[in-house]
Amino acid sequence: MRTVWLLALAAVSAGAHAQQMTIYRCTNDKGQVIVQNDQPCPKGMQEQKRVIDAPAPSATAAPARAAAGSAPASAAGPARAAAAPTAGATSTVTGGARATGTPGTPPAAAASGAASTAAAPAADATAPAAAGAAPAPPPLFECRGRDGVRYFAQTAEPAPRCLAMSTTGIDGRPETAAGTACETVQDTCTPVADTALCEAWRGHMADLERQTREADANRRPVAQDELEAAVARYEASTCGTPGGVIPVR
Repeated sequence: MRTVWLLALAAVSAGAHAQQMTIYRCTNDKGQVIVQNDQPCPKGMQEQKRVIDAPAPSATAAPARAAAGSAPASAAGPARAAAAPTAGATSTVTGGARATGTPGTPPAAAASGAASTAAAPAADATAPAAAGAAPAPPPLFECRGRDGVRYFAQTAEPAPRCLAMSTTGIDGRPETAAGTACETVQDTCTPVADTALCEAWRGHMADLERQTREADANRRPVAQDELEAAVARYEASTCGTPGGVIPVR
């Protein structure tokens, strides 16, 4: 049984604010797992609960593809750089701010002469990771189709899509058409900026979660695997949220 947490993100409106979602991971006595949004597990199943922030994705609903490979990604807030004192210097903490000075300098003087070092600029998601720290999130691409659809992909050349074409009957009227037709097209994709990767991954997982919910019985296991793999990659990176799964008794 996989130990990866499934992240079920509901499709989010185009607003600028994040909204909280509660995800329930339910396991029955046979070890089978289901994941659902905002609805507790049925009685008798082991339940694990997690509350997450789902930002409004910058893309519209991604097109469903019969065999789109999705792979993993994870957690940690932006790192804050702390100013290190020079050799031989003393440090004084006053009201949460750290001031440095040379030996023999009164703490008050050191504090008044020091610039605030409480909050250095946050490192972006792709800053080099320290030994043992989480890696940066994997690359992601924003794709656009000529039909106006926008979505995220893990490759610069996602699987081609088939766009529906209008058809007519022998009398030239659409309503008498006897069949359907489509044109195979390749969408144009561009890399997502490093500083926007975490939000893009959340939007990508929201798309995958929607596709999993809307998939038919044959497609659903594949869609579920793609979602699970994407969540694993997200949570293994600096994008993921610390704390992991919260068991509910």
